[in-house]
Amino acid sequence: MISVSSFRPELFNRNADQGNILVLTKQLQWRGVSFEMRGEFDINSDFVLIGDSFNAVRREYAAELLELVPGLQARLDQGRPTLLVGSSYEFYLGVLDGLPKPTRSNRVSEFREAKYGRVSAFGYRNTDLEEPDLFVQGAFIGTTLYGPVLAKSPDLLKVLLEELEVEGELSPGFSTRLDLYLEQIKKTSIAD
Repeated sequence: MISVSSFRPELFNRNADQGNILVLTKQLQWRGVSFEMRGEFDINSDFVLIGDSFNAVRREYAAELLELVPGLQARLDQGRPTLLVGSSYEFYLGVLDGLPKPTRSNRVSEFREAKYGRVSAFGYRNTDLEEPDLFVQGAFIGTTLYGPVLAKSPDLLKVLLEELEVEGELSPGFSTRLDLYLEQIKKTSIAD
């Protein structure tokens, strides 16, 4: 059984980042894989999410976020399935060894496709970071792209599912429908 955990989902959900949990668990369900959503945050779960939050929330919970550093560092070192989204990813830049060091520039707010090696992701960027919008080490993923990025980024989802040892493909019907949704999302998100 695959365990799934999210850090304070009621607060770290500024841009519907908890939708990533729904995307992952639906993919597991469609493939007939058992999973459990942990009620309390558990850094040792098979998959861990820390979503985006408002500045005031991050300030309030900074001590708790810093307490997670040893566990997150181990996950990063081992490339375990982890997703840090938006401001939470930015919070850990320069804190976790192996993540890029943060440098700032002009703020960019736009939908875009981000690449890290052969892995790509699509989403909304709203940051003044100069760093790449996507970081991938094994199945440890950090991104400046907000929201349910897994719904719009089949590459990221594939990385996570492979590391979780989830086998099998979706039925052709599901797969075709999801491809069409993704195409429509990209078409309506990016202005020409």
